[in-house]
Amino acid sequence: MHLIDSGVAARLLRLTSDRLERKVPSVLTQFGHLLETFVVGEVVTQATWAEGVASAGHWRTRDGTEVDRLWQP
Repeated sequence: MHLIDSGVAARLLRLTSDRLERKVPSVLTQFGHLLETFVVGEVVTQATWAEGVASAGHWRTRDGTEVDRLWQP
């Protein structure tokens, strides 16, 4: 599930500057997921301004590694 509002998502995850400063791996992972969601939302929004057709997708390689990609046919 991805929440569009990263501020609401951070609040629900209880991600505070104090928790991030402690550099606990699980908290940093949560922040990374939140940052990725924010960036994807921004890229998808800005792609609508591009001339031509643009779409976003998500793939995994054969070994299961995640691959994020924005492509324009």
